[in-house]
Amino acid sequence: MRCIRRRTKARRATRARAASPGARRSSPAATPAWGAAAIAFAREGADVAINYFPTEEPDAGDVIKLISDARRKGIPLPGDLREEAFCRKLVADAIAALSGLDMLVCNAGRQQAHDSNLDVSSEDFEPR
Repeated sequence: MRCIRRRTKARRATRARAASPGARRSSPAATPAWGAAAIAFAREGADVAINYFPTEEPDAGDVIKLISDARRKGIPLPGDLREEAFCRKLVADAIAALSGLDMLVCNAGRQQAHDSNLDVSSEDFEPR
């Protein structure tokens, strides 16, 4: 799952002074970390849009509810980041729903399994 956030204007000025560049990152992925990052952004005053695979809908619904519980706007945007047309639509939909974007984190990846770290080759890092 990926998250996109829009901070409120009041929080934007405070956070710009408080955080050094690059210090505020999320680790979105299909793990509990993406939900924690999105919820943390909401609790800090951000409206958040999240992207996830449609198969992750139950988890995404839980995250959207927790964002709403923080009295922030949570926008669910399911889809597959491997499709360029969807990526364009995702950004356009997030901008429309949040009236702009302050931060966009797009993290699409794949997982590989090996018996040992020594079995990882250079080719394993090439896009397929």
